[in-house]
Amino acid sequence: MDLKDLFAIGFSAISLIISISTLYLTQFRPAKVTVSSGPMVHLFYIQPSQPTIFLPVVFHNSSPTKAIVYSIFLEIEDTKGEHFALKWVGSVKIDLSNNYTDTSLAGPFKIDGYETIPNALRFFWVNGENMQQLDWLEGTYLLTLHIWTTANSISPDHSVKETMVINKEVAATMAQRKASSDARSWFLPLVGKGLLSFSTGKKPIQFRHIMRS
Repeated sequence: MDLKDLFAIGFSAISLIISISTLYLTQFRPAKVTVSSGPMVHLFYIQPSQPTIFLPVVFHNSSPTKAIVYSIFLEIEDTKGEHFALKWVGSVKIDLSNNYTDTSLAGPFKIDGYETIPNALRFFWVNGENMQQLDWLEGTYLLTLHIWTTANSISPDHSVKETMVINKEVAATMAQRKASSDARSWFLPLVGKGLLSFSTGKKPIQFRHIMRS
């Protein structure tokens, strides 16, 4: 076997490796789902014992392979450091007047390859006799959205953290609505996501430091 044959074999091997790699990246790469949330959250009480939150989210599958979202939970750490796991009960559509229309009950759904799906998820908690009480009080809350894209997995496949701050005015309003069984919502921005327009004076805008969602 001369040098020419060795060169031809080597070139063919490299071409085969490139073809297999391309096929994997474009057709067989495992699904990879990420989530961005906000920029606003909507708080209310369905009943005085049922604090509820609507969280707008966007699901994105950056792989060509179809993904399935099997389960979603929202973990809330309240102002006292207590942790609550709120069940996803359904999805809603929120119009420009902040009216809510139920669109579907909670359940597995698919995300095709390279697909992006916007949604607004509803989570609620029931303050039962033997359950810790969750209220919308003044202070800082840590929200962690957990999603499962692997059937029967114990741990979530992806989680995203956000911070929510309830000021004195909002807390007082929510306390009044709870006392009067008023189910109207209050919406407020997640921390770092309420910035709509801004100025940096004589310095150019540095977008790499700005949350754009």
